[in-house]
Amino acid sequence: MIKSINSITLRHLNGVYVQEQKLNIEKVSNNNTLSIAEMATIIKKFQGYGYTFEKDLAEIIFKVDRDYAIDLCREILENIEDFKSDKEYEVFYKNFPKDVMNMEEADIYINQILHYWFGYVPKHESFKNKKKFEYEESEPAQLVELSHLKLVVDSDIEKLFYNLLSSNITLSSQYLEDVCFLSNGFSGDELEEYSKNILMKETLTTLSSYVWEKRKILIVRQIRENLKESCYADIQDIIYSFGLEKYFYFTTTPMKITCTVTGTEFIFRGLDNVKKIKSIKDIDTIWIEEADEIDYKSFKELKSRLRSIKNRNILILTTNPNEFGVWTYKYLSEVLKSVGKDENDLYTERIMKIKNEVNLKKGNVFSENIYLHHSVYTDNKFLPDNFIADLETETDDYLRAIKTLGRFGSAGDTLFRNLHHMEQSRIAKLIEGKWNRFAGFDFGFSNSYNAIVRVVIDEELNDLYIYEEFYDNNLTDAEMLEIEMIQKLINDGEVVYADSAEPKAIAFYNMNNVMINPVKKTSDISKAGVKKIQSFRNIFIDKNVCPNTYRELTEMKWFFNKDGLIAKNPKTQKPFNIDPHSFDAIKYALSDYTPYILNKHYYKEEVDNET
Repeated sequence: MIKSINSITLRHLNGVYVQEQKLNIEKVSNNNTLSIAEMATIIKKFQGYGYTFEKDLAEIIFKVDRDYAIDLCREILENIEDFKSDKEYEVFYKNFPKDVMNMEEADIYINQILHYWFGYVPKHESFKNKKKFEYEESEPAQLVELSHLKLVVDSDIEKLFYNLLSSNITLSSQYLEDVCFLSNGFSGDELEEYSKNILMKETLTTLSSYVWEKRKILIVRQIRENLKESCYADIQDIIYSFGLEKYFYFTTTPMKITCTVTGTEFIFRGLDNVKKIKSIKDIDTIWIEEADEIDYKSFKELKSRLRSIKNRNILILTTNPNEFGVWTYKYLSEVLKSVGKDENDLYTERIMKIKNEVNLKKGNVFSENIYLHHSVYTDNKFLPDNFIADLETETDDYLRAIKTLGRFGSAGDTLFRNLHHMEQSRIAKLIEGKWNRFAGFDFGFSNSYNAIVRVVIDEELNDLYIYEEFYDNNLTDAEMLEIEMIQKLINDGEVVYADSAEPKAIAFYNMNNVMINPVKKTSDISKAGVKKIQSFRNIFIDKNVCPNTYRELTEMKWFFNKDGLIAKNPKTQKPFNIDPHSFDAIKYALSDYTPYILNKHYYKEEVDNET
């Protein structure tokens, strides 16, 4: 059973692997590194097994922090223990540790330099303090043939992996196991490229069965219904585009894709029903799409579901950048900080591989490989020219940072910089004949406001028009039935989207010919609503006709906690500086709408911007 990568480096390279970030550090404080006596003790311990350190490795061990050095050496000794039954070594000091305890510190230091630089042991009589030794009780150490442990870095691991794959002889079962273990450090594209060098069918078969083992893949978004139009449809399209549909079985109730060859399952769930996720057993891969839509608590809960002991556990996060205050920004920053980098390094390098190791209480080391990939619109070869032109001509700093450059940013004074004033007469002319009409209703009680907003979407231009509002408080449901807005909705036969948390109110309106479609509220529906409204190229509204909606959309800002993260305002229980009722109505109205922004044609409209 492989304990760690160092069991492989010891077996193949007679070396010790050290994390990349440890190689270029300056020597930390003397208080946090191994003392000379501790270093001497460690070296003597290794010599007892027939090993010593080459200079480069010894220098690294001596300058890194003490805990890391001790854990690393302990790990190597455990691996050596696995081999010792097949080997017999001469003990370096037969009276260890008494010999070392009686030596001067300077002598120990000089002695160790000789050992890890030149690989031999000076005789006892060469020590200045020879009088302190009782030679009749201690046999002088004899020169022994020591095996020199060398420093192993990432490039050595890569070379070893290549050499094993390209071997022209049949590999042993142990070596095949090593190949599979080493494959964990490479991406799918890299493995595909390396596989071209495989000469022996046994190697190919073993690696393929390891990489393409039966897996249970959970794919989640905040809202389940959004998966149908995104991840489920995308995976299905890819399977059909490669002509592989005969190897897969598709179901929509429940939403699932099964590979009939390997048995691998793609299971799709929304976080609007967390209980169903908890019931899924043996998950080894989780893909969180639009990760910024969920909260950090949900992320931690999902991560804890990766408990497979049969397969490698894989967690995939895909997200667009957003405000600096979202948890994904903080999480990314902490990962980069662990290797002495920041987000600007990611924007420059585009692709990063980070190895993170955690020392567990039981003495084991947990190791995970983190792969970061930053992409922008130029990486997508399928974008139409109109969409590219829109991105490249963006002048708003916030929108340009997020949408064009793919970077986190700050909206500053307002969340909706795509909001524009337009005279109602012109709006009426532009929306004439448009059938993408939606209405949203935010129920109000006591001092809270009833808000109804009607909108029209121009899919060709990806523009949102807000053309009518109702905004008032202290009205009963019976009184609301009498208002002009409700009567218009009844006469037009228009479906109204509203909060599902009010079933009595919904039942009342439905009984009175108002067609209410309940919308499930989720923990992150507000953030998702902001993101959806921000995705429109323009939002047009007459500030005189819809003054309350205009005021809310211009005043809205994120509410930040003391840690600088977007959080619920204790006064409103919403992540905003105000309690925006009209925004909630728009959010409900658009709940079933998926923006189609990759339109085939682009017609630039002049805008009256009086904001």
